[in-house]
Amino acid sequence: MKLPAPAYYVEDPNGTHRYKITALDKKTILAPKLKSVTGTLGVINKPLLIPWATNQGIARAIASLIAKPGDIDATAAWIAEAIKAAKKSTGRGQSWAAALTTAMAKKYEFGGKLELSAAFLAALIEAASKQPDKVKDEAADIGSMVHAAIEAIIKGEEPHVPERIATPVAEFRTWFAGTKTEIVAQELAVGSVKHLFGGRLDAIGVRKIDGKWRWGIGDWKTSAGIYEEMALQVAGGYAIAAEEQFPGLKIEWADIVRFAKAEPYGSESKPVLNMDVARRAFLGALQLGRDLETEFFGPASYSTFEARAAAKDEGKAKTSAAIKAPAAIGF
Repeated sequence: MKLPAPAYYVEDPNGTHRYKITALDKKTILAPKLKSVTGTLGVINKPLLIPWATNQGIARAIASLIAKPGDIDATAAWIAEAIKAAKKSTGRGQSWAAALTTAMAKKYEFGGKLELSAAFLAALIEAASKQPDKVKDEAADIGSMVHAAIEAIIKGEEPHVPERIATPVAEFRTWFAGTKTEIVAQELAVGSVKHLFGGRLDAIGVRKIDGKWRWGIGDWKTSAGIYEEMALQVAGGYAIAAEEQFPGLKIEWADIVRFAKAEPYGSESKPVLNMDVARRAFLGALQLGRDLETEFFGPASYSTFEARAAAKDEGKAKTSAAIKAPAAIGF
């Protein structure tokens, strides 16, 4: 099975996500600068991402202070789950930190209670403040390794699989064998001349549904969950772009396949149920992002801020002039 002949090409020089569209001669530029699919969806608030990174950061910070070097990852994984449980078990005005402390005291047998000294808390705060960005960077690295291994497997190659991604890769093999999907292209750059956006999808292929070969898109995620914007990304943006770029192509299914990026490992695959809504919502996000680039306000018609700032500047100028002026000398 092959993709239909393209109407144009989408280029992503050096993998920088700065997509552009060229004609089939690869010289004529049809769209020099495209908004990326993932960048488009940045307009959607992601309230779960920051708490996840914060929880993981706190967990690793605590683990680094109480666990032996070889036990830090396992300890951090347990503490991260304990934080989630503590936050769920406490109501408004209650301290989830107290619930976490109790759970840790039982788990690690700190004599039934856990004494937190000022020095320990100071070290914890300093370590935790540095962790969230580090955790997100590590998760991105794991995601890149898993993607590379999956790409090799689909090509029929045997990838090098580091121990830290052995479980996700093994679970992908199991899932992929059961789908009976023929992947036609991987890491494919697609774009829309009509809507001026582009992106790079993980995999596009066909599978038999109701006795017919039907085209669809697979997307591999290493994340803490499967979220709505993922449907907009895959069944919305990528599907719209692929159908426009390859006339005659019809995307009829989309799968989000998720692998946990930390212990306890696991995986899941979810189909996008409503492709039409995903497309409409993606285009809505695209338009909202562009609308938000509008200059909505003119100069202030009334403002005490400007008057106060001007008076402050005038006062500074007078003070500066007085300092610079030579003192009069009397005889």
